Amino acid sequence: MKKTIQANLKKTGEGDRRPAAISFTIPLRPTGQMRGRATAFLKDGRYIARVYKHKKQRGREGQIAAYVVEAALAAKWEKRSNAMGLTVVAFFPIPKSFSKAKRVEIFSGHLFPEVTPDLDNIVKQIKDVCEGILFDNDKRICRVSAAKFYGDPARARVMLWDLV
Repeated sequence: MKKTIQANLKKTGEGDRRPAAISFTIPLRPTGQMRGRATAFLKDGRYIARVYKHKKQRGREGQIAAYVVEAALAAKWEKRSNAMGLTVVAFFPIPKSFSKAKRVEIFSGHLFPEVTPDLDNIVKQIKDVCEGILFDNDKRICRVSAAKFYGDPARARVMLWDLV
């Protein structure tokens, strides 16, 4: 798959230019943020709870982070601490079992992937991975738009832009 990384530049003062927006593709099947795992154990007569991420979740976040870092470096993106907008478009593979009629519905925009993971979990995972790389805290995301479509190959398209 061809890598697509774009950056729109804007003036930031004294002739310096920095990207005002970044968009990139994560060429992996979209997955959602998994729930945190918890264990409890006895220590010094008291129960201690520990919350952690599942091994699969950590591995997947590492894969996604590699694409995010690559996009940030290619676009000369600096970590932000201002209000930002985020758009995520997730593309899921068209099942081989779909008939030609269903494929026509897909391409005419009448059939959408009502499959797991939930759209909000996809966005949550991408926000968590981008935090610390593209922006300092996910509280900076003030506008979000997201969608799920069928499309080959499976991928997630991400766009992040400055609101101010």
